Amino acid sequence: MRRLAWIQCWAYIQIGKAGSDDAKKNRMKESQQPVSGLGNKAIATRESLKQAAVRLINLHGFSSVRVEDITIEAGVAKGLFYRYFTSINDITHVVCEELFQSILQESLTRTYDSSVPAYDWLFDYVSIPVRKFVQNRGLLACMFELHGSFPEISKAWQTTAHEWNLHLEEFVHKAGGHNKREAKEFCYILGAAMEGIIYQSIIRNTPDLKKIASSAASITEIITKMWYRVIFLDSPAKRSPAAKKTA
Repeated sequence: MRRLAWIQCWAYIQIGKAGSDDAKKNRMKESQQPVSGLGNKAIATRESLKQAAVRLINLHGFSSVRVEDITIEAGVAKGLFYRYFTSINDITHVVCEELFQSILQESLTRTYDSSVPAYDWLFDYVSIPVRKFVQNRGLLACMFELHGSFPEISKAWQTTAHEWNLHLEEFVHKAGGHNKREAKEFCYILGAAMEGIIYQSIIRNTPDLKKIASSAASITEIITKMWYRVIFLDSPAKRSPAAKKTA
């Protein structure tokens, strides 16, 4: 009987604790100001916090950054952080999603133009995510290395990558002469291979790969050549001087 009573008591404590934690989380969410209702000053403060988070995560890595570090970097009081974000995970999720969206939005402005050499167009398209990931190594590491503990970021990238690949399908179909099913399959397979190259060259710094891919331009080049050779079963010609100037 004593043992049963002790178990019941422990259960009540745990239930109460869980309820207290939930209530705390709910109060925190309620205290957050919705983005749509923010004034100019509040928008500027929220933006400063996001920019500070991006700088620190890219410089030190996600696991080394605390809320206090972000508020100090942003030059705002620590308590203000919780008006806009619930936690370090929350702000990291937000800035990663914004990075992914910026990649997609810029990529969607690139529609295939048959008057442009195929390799040049493909290089330009591939350069968008590579350039942004090189500039945001810490956020990129969150996507790859926190997959199990931070699935929200992985899910956000999967959605972006899916749209990025589908947008490239038109190029593979029209320029490469493949039917739409083949084009879509090529995009999914080569997109996955591209992610592997990005991870190995930017995050893991694999020595063998770093010898041939040490910058955004060189990483873009080897990825573009991979895509081109699979799509056209041929080696690409050198990029035109005009294309190099606009890169």
